[in-house]
Amino acid sequence: MNENEKKIEEMAAVNNEDAQAEAAKADSKKSAAAKKAPAKKAASKKTKSTKTASKTSKNSGSAKKTSATSKTKNTKAASTAKKETASKTSTVKAADKKTKTAANKSTKAAASKSTAKTAAKKTTAKAAETTKAAATKTAGKKTAAKKTTKAAAKKTTAKAAASKTASTKAATAKTAAKKTTAAKKTTKAAAAKTKSVKTSAAKTTASKAAAAKTTAAKTAAKKTAKASTRKPESAVIKKMLAVMKKKHITQLQLEQACGFSNGTFVNWKNRGGKSYLKHIDKITAVLGVTPRDLGADKEIAEIAEKKAMARKATKDARKKTRTGKVGRPPITVESLGKEDAAIVKGLRKLSDRDKEVVRSLVLSLARTSKKKEN
Repeated sequence: MNENEKKIEEMAAVNNEDAQAEAAKADSKKSAAAKKAPAKKAASKKTKSTKTASKTSKNSGSAKKTSATSKTKNTKAASTAKKETASKTSTVKAADKKTKTAANKSTKAAASKSTAKTAAKKTTAKAAETTKAAATKTAGKKTAAKKTTKAAAKKTTAKAAASKTASTKAATAKTAAKKTTAAKKTTKAAAAKTKSVKTSAAKTTASKAAAAKTTAAKTAAKKTAKASTRKPESAVIKKMLAVMKKKHITQLQLEQACGFSNGTFVNWKNRGGKSYLKHIDKITAVLGVTPRDLGADKEIAEIAEKKAMARKATKDARKKTRTGKVGRPPITVESLGKEDAAIVKGLRKLSDRDKEVVRSLVLSLARTSKKKEN
């Protein structure tokens, strides 16, 4: 509650207390008047009785007086009685006036109470109006304060935004400067790297050129060595080349038709070997000639004779070893070199199964070496 409302309630309470006090006074006056009326009546009766007693005493004392005196007395008594009746009527009128005045006072007190109530209501209404006006004023002040605070807040936010934008611009400028410096550093580093790469590439190219020169020199030396060590072509290969020229068959086509690997014909031509006699049937079939046309029959016969001679020699050696005649001397560990002796000693320690495995591996290696030679 506001202070104005509290004051209004206190004023109304005081007015009510005053009205109640006035009403209580009027009621006490009415009761006092009602109590005095019978007392006055009793007093008047007493006075009448005393007067009558005095009159009777006087009458008894003055019984002997004359009738004139009694008449006068009676007239006096009548006058006194009239006076008493008049006084009684006046007292009654006075009591009526008092009651009327008390009633008027009570009505006035009630009216004053009602007026006090209406005044209190008016005062409360005025206080409410004043409080409302004060509230509206305070609300207006609050709204104005809010508006001012909002405007101040907007200004502060605008200032903060401006400061933020300025700071962000400064930060972006700093970051851009840093990026540019970093980009410059990276470009410098890249340029240095490119220089180093170029120098290294130049060095590598120079080293490669030197290596290429050395390899070319090596290949040239090899070619010269091969040319110096090249054996003369056999008569069979010369005839084969003549037939191939006539029939327009290249070396590669002959190799592909016979199922040979690339470079076999060149090896036959340059090395001077006679391993081609193993495949003479395929070659003659592709070229459409006979071994005699190529002159290979003589070489075949010579090889067959050599093989027969070798077979006979081996058979004779085996027979001599069986009969105990002159043959190969037995191979001992002492007659071998250090590496071969170590291999033989290791083989002796192996089991029979492991020895068979080693034997199969040695035979396969010997076969591959023979194939390479051919």
